[in-house]
Amino acid sequence: MFDGLALIVSIVALLISVLGYRIAQHANRAAIFDRRFEVYEDAEQFVGAWQAHGRSSEDLSRLVGAWNRSHFLFDDPVTAYLRQLWLDAIDADRAHIVA
Repeated sequence: MFDGLALIVSIVALLISVLGYRIAQHANRAAIFDRRFEVYEDAEQFVGAWQAHGRSSEDLSRLVGAWNRSHFLFDDPVTAYLRQLWLDAIDADRAHIVA
């Protein structure tokens, strides 16, 4: 009789721990989403200003900040893309100065 009760209690405890784990994962995703969205907004504002003015100098620090934060929030391809965007902006500014 006690063996059956112990089995039921252990199954209920397992279910509670699995549900707790899933809730914690969801909360972490929600918290990370806000920080990721800030990186997206900074990159979007940089690209918008670059397209509007043809120069990237004014908002380059915003993109560099987004790139720095991306190391902790995204996988390598996203971080590499932001870095390449940064390097492209520097190259375009150099070409604009020379021309």
